[in-house]
Amino acid sequence: MANRHLLAASRADEFKAWLAENGWVIEAPKDYYEVIRARRGKRVLIVYRRLEKGQHLTIHDKDAGVVRAFLKDKRRRRKEEDENAG
Repeated sequence: MANRHLLAASRADEFKAWLAENGWVIEAPKDYYEVIRARRGKRVLIVYRRLEKGQHLTIHDKDAGVVRAFLKDKRRRRKEEDENAG
């Protein structure tokens, strides 16, 4: 199955950078619908754009944990920045 509501399209570049920081090798997308293609070992993660213009991208359910780790890390970093600023 696919998850169509977890990763906002506006965060695609941030997610790609986070993947690279966390040991994923970023590869060139293979077709129009692929926004991000990354590999770590034998595992391949692909993020797709949707047919209809939406605010979110599509990922496979098996990759939802990686996206959730990205979102959790972003929240943690934002919280640390807020604590250091104030």
